[in-house]
Amino acid sequence: MTLRRLLVLGLLYAWPMVMAWGLLRRWSWGRVLLGMSLYMLLLAVVMVNPNERRSLTDVTAWLGSVVLMPMVVALLISASGRIRAVVPYLLPVFLLLSAASTGALSLLAVEAPDRPAWIIHLMGMLGDWPVIVLLALLPWLVMAWPAWKLGLWLAQAYRDKRFSDLSYLFAAYWFVILAASALAAPADAGWFSLSHLLPWLWLPVLARVLPRWLMPRGTPPTLLVLRVFQQDAAVETLFDRFIERWRLTGNTVLIAGTDLVSRTLDPDDLSTFLNGRMGERFIASVAQVPARLGEFGLQPDPDGRYRVNECYCFDTTWQAALTALVQRADVVLMDLRGFHAGNAGCRHELGVLSLATAVQRVVLLHDDRSDRATVASDIAAAPGGRFAWVDAGRLNQGKVARIIGHLLR
Repeated sequence: MTLRRLLVLGLLYAWPMVMAWGLLRRWSWGRVLLGMSLYMLLLAVVMVNPNERRSLTDVTAWLGSVVLMPMVVALLISASGRIRAVVPYLLPVFLLLSAASTGALSLLAVEAPDRPAWIIHLMGMLGDWPVIVLLALLPWLVMAWPAWKLGLWLAQAYRDKRFSDLSYLFAAYWFVILAASALAAPADAGWFSLSHLLPWLWLPVLARVLPRWLMPRGTPPTLLVLRVFQQDAAVETLFDRFIERWRLTGNTVLIAGTDLVSRTLDPDDLSTFLNGRMGERFIASVAQVPARLGEFGLQPDPDGRYRVNECYCFDTTWQAALTALVQRADVVLMDLRGFHAGNAGCRHELGVLSLATAVQRVVLLHDDRSDRATVASDIAAAPGGRFAWVDAGRLNQGKVARIIGHLLR
C-alpha cells in the first residue's frame, strides 16, 4: 500500500461527493450522470499503470463494478425532483419491512431440513413460490404498527427542526451507498462487513456540532413568491435555481399549488397526507388565516437554511391569505412569464402589491410572452421604484444573482 495507491483509492471512494454536489445544487439527472462520467474517466486515466499491464478498458470495467449499483440506487432516490421528496422519507419504513421479510425467509431456510407439517401442507395447496411470497409478506402485519410509528416519529422530528430536508436526504443517500459497500464485502467477512456502515455515524455527530457555526445571525428577510399557475416546468426551474439559493438568506412563503408539490413536499406534509389528514392543512375560512400563518416555521434549520412555508387555500380564502402574506413579506418575487390580461388572479395580486405598505421591493420576472402593458396599468398606483423588471426568458446563474441583488438592495 504505497502513498500513491492510498491517494488513488481515496479519490475512488470519494466519487459520491460528485453526486452530493449535484444533489445540493439540484442538478438534473443528465448533469449528474455527466459529472459522474467525467470523474470516473479522470480516475481511470490516473489508475492506468503500464507497468502493471492495466489498460484503460480494464480499469474502466473495474470502476464500473465498484460504483454502478450504489450509483444507480442513489440516483433513483435522489436525482429526480419528483421523487426525492417522497422516497427518502419512506426509505426507513421500507428497510424495516424488508428486514422483517428477510428475517422470516432466513428462519424458513434454517428450518428447511425439518419443515413443519403446516408449511408442507400449504405448499401442496398453493405451490412453492406463492408460499414463499406469503411468508415474506406476513411479517409486515407484525411490523405495520412499528413502521407507522417510525413514520410519525420522523415527521414529528422534522416538525421540531431536529433535522432539515436536505440533511435527511443526505443521510438516506449515504446510507444506501455504505450499505451497497457492505453488501459487496467478501462472503467470509460475515458480520464484520457491517463495519462499512460506521462512517454514517459521522452524520448525527455533525448534526450536533455544525449548527454552532451554521446558524445565521440577525433577522432574516421574508420572501413572498407569486406566479402564473399551470407552468410547472418553468416554476420548478425557478425553485431549483433561485429559491433553493434564497433559503440560505431568508424565509420563503407562498400559496401552495400542484406546480411545486415535488419541490415543497416534506416529511411532515407526506405524513399528514398518508394519515388522511391533509384536509386539515387547508384554510377553510378567513378566520383561520392568522392561525395558519402563526404555524409557520420561521426559525432556521440546523443546517442554517430557512424553510418554505405554504398556505393551502380554497377559492374563497386565497385572497385573504394573500393579503396576510403581503403584510408579512419584506420582498416579493412574482413570476409573470406567460402572463396575459386574462390572468385575473395575478392582476388581483398586482393590485394588492401596488398598495401594500410593508413591502420594500417587488421583482417581476418576464419573458417575450408577458403582457407588460397590462401589468403597468395594474401597478400604476404603486410608489416609484417599488417594482423592478428582470428578463427571465433564460434563467441562468447571472439572472439569479441579479434577482437577489434587486431583492436585497
